[in-house]
Amino acid sequence: MSVDVDGVYAAARKVGPYTAQLLGPGGAEFDAELATALADPPSGPGAERLKALFDRRRETRSFLSAVLADAPLYRPAAEQDDADDVRGGPVGPAGGPVRAASKWKCPECDWAWYRPDASVPVPPCDVHGHAPLVRASDST
Repeated sequence: MSVDVDGVYAAARKVGPYTAQLLGPGGAEFDAELATALADPPSGPGAERLKALFDRRRETRSFLSAVLADAPLYRPAAEQDDADDVRGGPVGPAGGPVRAASKWKCPECDWAWYRPDASVPVPPCDVHGHAPLVRASDST
């Protein structure tokens, strides 16, 4: 069975903000293993190694499955919604609900993050740790 190389690498780049919730204290070890695997350029064998890492735990296996099911966008389950979906929560200045924010990207690499709600602060790049993310245009 072939592995979706793009999807597995996307999941590996996007799981960082979720590892503590998924794995508790074991998240740091998982993150370190991912960082090592992501240091090499994307490849079929690399995707197989990453998939094996995700498959070790039910929580990360489920995360990967949700990301792969969202092809070609490859978003985590918590970030999946239709472009016209309106989230509940705070009311905007015009009296309507606040729409979910869009995609944010690292200017130094291809790491992307989807802001689940406008009230959630934008984190730094999960790969570099220091690079602030910038809002991506709707076409990227």
